Amino acid sequence: YRAGSSEPAGLPFSAVLETAVALGAPLIRIWAGTSSTAHTDDAQRRYVIDDCQRICRMTCDAGMRIACEFHDGTLTDSAEATHALLRAVDHPACATFWQPPHGLPSDDAAAGLRLLLPWLSHLHVFHWWPDAGHRLLLANGTKRWRQFFAVLADDPRDHWASLEFLPNDDPGLLPQEAQTLRQLLAEVATTQMQTRSSVVSHK
Repeated sequence: YRAGSSEPAGLPFSAVLETAVALGAPLIRIWAGTSSTAHTDDAQRRYVIDDCQRICRMTCDAGMRIACEFHDGTLTDSAEATHALLRAVDHPACATFWQPPHGLPSDDAAAGLRLLLPWLSHLHVFHWWPDAGHRLLLANGTKRWRQFFAVLADDPRDHWASLEFLPNDDPGLLPQEAQTLRQLLAEVATTQMQTRSSVVSHK
């Protein structure tokens, strides 16, 4: 569902919501409009925000939430743009996904993730570097992802880390990629336990 676009094009959000309820899904992923922040005028941006607020009320009544895809070509094409949109929507049922922007240095990407942390739902995990034309194994990006997962270390909420892409779209690489992700998450869990133990001992 694309906020500000799908409903007038013939896809009512009520149908999307009805499907999600039937499936028992806790979250509906949406796209924030059909154009980038730089190419969306004030009137269209307002229309997207209004639609997000409308569907948030609908999902909230159903005990669910929405989460915006963090993606180019939408009003969530950067951390700053996503932050501005979420603050404008200003509804507890509105969250965002996150994935590392292509080519953005790790420190900058981590800072963007930290900015969005209060609204974060889940993460899409993959390693494309330096651009979308180079889909590499996650093992090549472990240093980068350790930094991203460290941002989440003090967040008490649960977040799903989902493998979204495979190099060369090869499903045969899924076990290898999944094992890398498990190792990264295990490292994060170990670090969290050590940090908490250290805090308790100092008390």
